[in-house]
Amino acid sequence: MRLLRFLIIIAIIVVVSILFFRVYRSPIVVPGEYPTIQAAVNAAVAGDRIIVRNGVYKESIVINGDKNSIKLIARGDSVVLDGSSLLLSPVGITLEDNASSVKIKGFRIINYDTGVLMDGAKSCLLTKNRIYDNTRGILMNGTSTNNSISNNIISKNGNDGINIAESSDNVINKNYIIKNNGNGILIDSTNSANRITLNYLLKNGMDGIQLNGDDAQIIRNESLKNDLVGIRISGSNNLIRNNVSVDNEVLDIENTGANQYLDNEYETSNLP
Repeated sequence: MRLLRFLIIIAIIVVVSILFFRVYRSPIVVPGEYPTIQAAVNAAVAGDRIIVRNGVYKESIVINGDKNSIKLIARGDSVVLDGSSLLLSPVGITLEDNASSVKIKGFRIINYDTGVLMDGAKSCLLTKNRIYDNTRGILMNGTSTNNSISNNIISKNGNDGINIAESSDNVINKNYIIKNNGNGILIDSTNSANRITLNYLLKNGMDGIQLNGDDAQIIRNESLKNDLVGIRISGSNNLIRNNVSVDNEVLDIENTGANQYLDNEYETSNLP
């Protein structure tokens, strides 16, 4: 009987160990295991973590739907994606073809046509990146949904800091969006139910926030000293609440459509 119990315990330990090692995979390290980030992405399977060490990586990264739930993590203060030597209007990081639950964290992304492109991305997270000196910071399109852009610094891009088109139910939260030549945040063309909260928008070359869509929530943002309008809303059933929009060149708030404004701080507007 004791032998039987012992064998059962051993069998359980073996089965649990096998299951553990099947489920847990150690991180892929760049450049330790692969010389480029794209090579590591190509080798990864769904759910893998890729750790990228300090260095300048002159490449464009593409992550598609067969790499769902991978995590691309910069480990260090100087992990730089640099597109200055690439041709054909490169993109720093592309999430496409229903890429889902991908996390991008901690990169400096510079000198691209578009820093990050989310084309049909679902439930992805961009966080704690510094995206600057690109033609455009972040572009989201292709009916991307349920993504989060949070805690990034997006500055000094040649056009918009963040541009969202034909995408819904996304969150833009706690970003510093400063001195972009276009709009700080532009949400344009058949968008609905996006949520813009707790962002700081300063000295952008056009509007701080421009929304063309419906059912959005614009809450607790600061939009200051932008060259055109602090918060410009066109659409219906949008909630604009508890924002500070002051010292903008043309108007602090401009509204077109049936929208709700509550407890905002502003000096100039076309509101009744």
